[in-house]
Parts: sequence; C-alpha cells; structure tokens
Amino acid sequence: MRGRQPETEEIRQLRRTWRNDRARPAIDGPDEPMPDPPAWLDGAGLEYWKATAPIVWEMGLLDESNVMLFAVLCNTAGMILDLQGIVKRDGATYLTPRGIERYTTAWRELKWSQKFFMQLSPDFGFTPRGRERMGLTWPKEKTTVSPLLEGRG
Repeated sequence: MRGRQPETEEIRQLRRTWRNDRARPAIDGPDEPMPDPPAWLDGAGLEYWKATAPIVWEMGLLDESNVMLFAVLCNTAGMILDLQGIVKRDGATYLTPRGIERYTTAWRELKWSQKFFMQLSPDFGFTPRGRERMGLTWPKEKTTVSPLLEGRG
C-alpha cells in the first residue's frame, strides 16, 4: 500500500480531527457457534487454540472458512513454545569438529517458526496494525491515554 498509513482513532481524537460520522463502526459478535479445533491439533498448539480462539471468534475473524489457517497459526505457536524449551535446555549453538560455532537445528526452526507466526498474526487481528487495517474497533482497549480522550484528564 502506497502513501501515508491511516491514523488510529485515538490519534485523531488527540489531534481533535476525529468526527463521529467518519468513525468506523464497532462490530457485533458472530451469529454462528465457535468452530471446534481440528483433530490433528494437540499439545501446546491446542492450548494456544483454547486461549485465543474465543477472542478471535468474538472479533468475527474465526469461522468455518478459515479454521485450518487459524489451526496452522496455533500449531506454529505450539512449535515455538516447544522449540524454546529445547533451545533453552540444549543451547542455541554447538561446536563442529573443526571448532566452528554453528546454530543448532532447533534454533533455526525456532527462528523460522517465529517469522511465520509474525506473518500470519496480523490476519487474525493479533497486532494493532492488523486490527487497524481491518477496521476493527472492538473490543475497545483501555490505554493510559483513554481518560484524556474521554475528557477526564
């Protein structure tokens, strides 16, 4: 996307350029029930699903059409947690027979998984920029600036 990035509503309110008729509407929760995780998802990935799926579903970003994509995201999060334990236990590097220090396979997989997770996370509103790009204003997050915006500062 070229050009300036759109400003958040909080910034518009601070600059006094926010208008109610141009505000993005808050979204309602979904009408259909929350989908179940796929059967192949287990371990730390399933725990991540149980922790984040209700939030993503209430934001209207999880439905039957993207269950597999969200499951891949959760599986990647589970891999990250498992690989962090391996790297913490075994270390990130090893010495070759010639004395050269190299990164372990677990460390390389951890870095790849983190990169992949960060590429998928904006699509489910896990980052402020992803929520802003999708026009999501719900759930309304309270910040330290919120009392000033509401005129109580």
